[in-house]
Amino acid sequence: MRSFLEHAEQTRTRPGSGFDIEVTEEVKRSVMASCDVRGILEKWGVQPTLGSNGQWSGYCPDHFIHDGHPQHQPKWTMNAENGDCYCFTSSRGSNLIYLARRIYQLSTNEEAIRWLTNGEALAAAPPEFVFDERTAEEDIEREQHRLEELSKGVETVRRLVSRRHLSDECLEYFANDGITKDTLDALGVCSVESGWLEGRAVIPFIDSEMELCGYVAVCYKGKEWWVKTQYDRLKKADPKTSIVSVAANYRKALYCSGFLSGSHLFGLYEGLFYDGTPRRLDRLVVVEGERDAMKLLQEGVECVSVHGTSIKDEQRTAIKAINPKTLYLGFDMDAAGCKAAVKEYDRLFTEMECVRCVNFPDGKDPKKFSSRELEEILADADRSTFENLAARQEIYDRFRQDARQKKQPAIAQ
Repeated sequence: MRSFLEHAEQTRTRPGSGFDIEVTEEVKRSVMASCDVRGILEKWGVQPTLGSNGQWSGYCPDHFIHDGHPQHQPKWTMNAENGDCYCFTSSRGSNLIYLARRIYQLSTNEEAIRWLTNGEALAAAPPEFVFDERTAEEDIEREQHRLEELSKGVETVRRLVSRRHLSDECLEYFANDGITKDTLDALGVCSVESGWLEGRAVIPFIDSEMELCGYVAVCYKGKEWWVKTQYDRLKKADPKTSIVSVAANYRKALYCSGFLSGSHLFGLYEGLFYDGTPRRLDRLVVVEGERDAMKLLQEGVECVSVHGTSIKDEQRTAIKAINPKTLYLGFDMDAAGCKAAVKEYDRLFTEMECVRCVNFPDGKDPKKFSSRELEEILADADRSTFENLAARQEIYDRFRQDARQKKQPAIAQ
């Protein structure tokens, strides 16, 4: 085993005016083998889980730095071998060393490595071929496990949907967004009154074969009810249970285990193509959430949800296959939504016949507008797309500037 300084001397480079350690693959693996990864991620609020696929997963530790707000769902993964990580919400890749530099505002890679390893010796990295030989087998096992979990989830939603139960409280929850019982029945939405999905409304997903392929379960009873219910249950089993730790595990939306949201467009086969046969549309509106899509479909607006603020490659391919005459980007008006609208417009502008950026008045979500208001908003997008893009860029820049100011240390008077 080499010491930290011995390793550093062999990996130094000259970035600008000073020396620093080059972050090679060997350095990455050595750092991961030399530090308390779980302890570091817990300290950063990741709420880490190490999967059988050799990937850490949880909440993105520097999402606030880039997007101006914490990550709402645990859509961040990190390779347990080399520390390479990826945030699926912001489509941003990084590494554990660079994360430490940003979070602690360090000036060099060497400082970050010293912090991560507490200045101790770096363990020698295993030979590269060891990982190469394991990769194929791990990929197969990981895919088999995902398919098994997905099969269980699909069977669960099939049983729930067959009951066709919608509680009054669930109906009221959707009614607040203007979504009617007829729409919920048409989409197969049902409420759950017991079990681990208690207090949630299950929204089923349909694939191109017109078969159930997953679901999202939305908590319609609210965070306070969920935290209190879970706390009472866990407290009986473990008196040391903290209500703070229970609240940290709350998720407004739970997706089916094994479901790949990046390969699905909600509303495509659930609401637009009932017979499973795509056809060219005059227009198509892309929104973030499932409830947004449900409301727009109810109002007669052709719409799909991408389950978040990023259009993944498979979703983009599906949209291109539909080839609408006009594609409207209707992301939310928060920092993440504004960033996504600008980014996706740049990507799709040269690939689609006509792309428009939609801005919703008063920062409201798409589901908050009536049919007449939505038509006016889409008409405005036809006239003012570039002005809308500029406004969204300004909103995102303002969020980032505010986030930087909050991170600045206080100045002594």
